[in-house]
Amino acid sequence: ESLARTSVVKEHQLLAWHDAAKIWLDEVNDTERAMSALEAAAEIDATYADVFTRLSALYADKRLDAELARLLEKRLAVVEDDDERVALEVELSRAFAEMGELAKAKACLESALAKRPDHTTALGSMADLCVREGDWAGAEQAYVRLARLLTDPADQRAVFEHLGEIYSVHAPNLSRAEVAFKEVLKRAPDDLGVLAKLVDVYKRQGDVTRAAETQQKIVAGSLDPDARLASLIELARIHEV
Repeated sequence: ESLARTSVVKEHQLLAWHDAAKIWLDEVNDTERAMSALEAAAEIDATYADVFTRLSALYADKRLDAELARLLEKRLAVVEDDDERVALEVELSRAFAEMGELAKAKACLESALAKRPDHTTALGSMADLCVREGDWAGAEQAYVRLARLLTDPADQRAVFEHLGEIYSVHAPNLSRAEVAFKEVLKRAPDDLGVLAKLVDVYKRQGDVTRAAETQQKIVAGSLDPDARLASLIELARIHEV
């Protein structure tokens, strides 16, 4: 640090700050001193060696979202590779979202998706942002695109359940809600919570027969005596309609 402060040559200052940061972080485990040294190095050249990687990791670990956003913006200003820019924009959107800057977060994701329309992480983040804003049309669009791209059954299940929630609660479209919940059940046939949501959809559609059939599955899958009794009472109410 003394070398960095006394040198008048930028390259020497950069090297000294970087060396100091490595010692503080790797050998002394003093993250505050390491962060200060890395910040000084980043002021000179944020692209040098692993300055960006180390400093961004420290900011993320300490939840210093404003500092992380400034660092990411500085990095974006000099990066030309599209893949790296997309990764940085997705990370910057997270920082902005944590700060409550949802419009800036969305702008970052829109820029990333303009370059890589099938970037699943960006689409997932966009869906989350739209949900936070109550933009159900935007959330639906992002989830529909994700459903076509994801290959893991657990991820697909989560996306279809989100879509079912949108169609059954926030932007009602009961036929689409039915399809979405059925897609969940293809991947998790014993999900009693989703079966209950499907029963509700059928009741709202006036389809007593299918509501009763689905409620029977809940009765059959209810192992807890109290839960089984409650599901039987609900079945009786359906038959009374």
